[in-house]
Amino acid sequence: MTAPVHQTVLLLHLLAAMFWLGGMATIVLCVRPAALAALTAPQPIQLLHATLARFLKYVALALAILLLTGIHLYGLRGGMGARWGIHVMAFGGILMMLVYGHLRFGPFKKLDASVKSQNWAEGKAALGQIRVLVLVNLFLGVLITAAVKLGA
Repeated sequence: MTAPVHQTVLLLHLLAAMFWLGGMATIVLCVRPAALAALTAPQPIQLLHATLARFLKYVALALAILLLTGIHLYGLRGGMGARWGIHVMAFGGILMMLVYGHLRFGPFKKLDASVKSQNWAEGKAALGQIRVLVLVNLFLGVLITAAVKLGA
C-alpha cells in the first residue's frame, strides 16, 4: 500500500476514535451534569434522550469506519504477529463495540420507550445505566490509547 493511502486510512481510524471518545467524555462529563443542574424535570431526560439519539447514530458510522480501517491496519501491522499494543487495541475495540451495542439496544431502547410514554422514573433509571456504560467505554478507550502508545 502506498504511504498516502496508508496515512489516509490511519487518519480516518484516528478521527473516528477521537469522535467517539470525545463525544462520550463531553456527554457524560459536561452535558449530563449541566442538564441536571440547569433544567427541571423532565427536561434533563428529554435533552439527554435527544442528544444521545443523535450521538448514537453518528457513533454507528464511527464504528463502521473503525472496524473497516482497523481490520485493514491490523493486517498491515502483522496480524497475530503484531506488537502487544495492537492486540490490546483490537481486543479492546471489539469489547467497546459490544458495550456500545448493549447500550444502544438495551438501556437506550428503554430510555426511548420511557420518553415516548412519559415514564420519567424509568427514563431516569435508563440514563443511570447509560452513564455507567459510557464511563466503562470511556475508561476502556483511555486504556486502549495508552496501550497503543506504550506498546507501539
